[in-house]
Amino acid sequence: MFNRLALQHNLLIQVLGNRLVMADITIGPEDQILDSGTGSGVTVFVHAIYPFSAADAR
Repeated sequence: MFNRLALQHNLLIQVLGNRLVMADITIGPEDQILDSGTGSGVTVFVHAIYPFSAADAR
C-alpha cells in the first residue's frame, strides 16, 4: 500500500508543478505542518527534507 501512495504523491507533485500546497499561503521556518490522516505521511517527510523548495515554488 505504501508504494501506491508514494506513486500517487509523485504523480500529483508532477501534475501540480512541484507544489505540495495549493493554497495561497507562505510556509516559513517558524511554521509547522500537520499531516493528519492523509495517507502515508510522505508530505511531512518531503517538507522535512526540502522545507521550502516545493511549498514556495510559485
